[in-house]
This record gives sequence, structure tokens and C-alpha cells, in this order.
Amino acid sequence: MIDKRFWITCLAVLVVTAGSAALANTSEEPQAAPLHETVSGVEQNPAPVESEPEPAPDYAYMLREYEGRVAVFTADNPAEPEMVLDTLVKYLPDYDRSQMQEGIKVKDYQQLVSLIEDFAS
Repeated sequence: MIDKRFWITCLAVLVVTAGSAALANTSEEPQAAPLHETVSGVEQNPAPVESEPEPAPDYAYMLREYEGRVAVFTADNPAEPEMVLDTLVKYLPDYDRSQMQEGIKVKDYQQLVSLIEDFAS
């Protein structure tokens, strides 16, 4: 059974924390104490949160529009183009233009070369 002293200590901690936050009069929000600190002699250890690793992309390259042109991105760096082609997206057929907006996932280098040849011709 929990002792009265525990509840009194918890209440005192809450009052002191609320009072000091009100007196601080800053725009910052009060921050909670880290969970590993001890409160009234009771150590709080949070259970480790295990997150599932992100699945590896199912493609090696992606073709998509970059600054109006067809560009090649790698799965390792999807934000920065690896190569930008001279092919302007605005001259592609409607279907290809819509695919460029979504991005065309490419499994391997051989398929990449084939697609580049198609778009460049």
C-alpha cells in the first residue's frame, strides 16, 4: 500500500513545478524532468521503445521530373538527382508526364538504361 508521504511528496512536487512555471513568465513551455531521474527515491526507467526498421526500397533508381527535365534519383538519395537528362518533361506524352510527377521506380541499372533510351529518343 502506498504511504501518505508518497502522495504528499507528489503533490508538493506538482505545486512547486506549477508555481515556478507561473513565476517564470516566459513564452517557453515548462519541460518535464527526464524519466531517468529519481523522484522521492523512486527511480523511473522507461521501457525501451523499439521501432521497426524502415523497409528497404523496392527500387534502385527512380526517374522523375526535376526542374522541368527528366532526372535520375537513387534509392539512397531520393532528394538530390544523380543525373539530369536534357529531355524536357513538357514534351513527353501525357501518360509519361503523369508518371514523371509520381516517379517511375526502376529495379536495376539495365532497366534504367533502357528507360533513359526510351525517353531520350
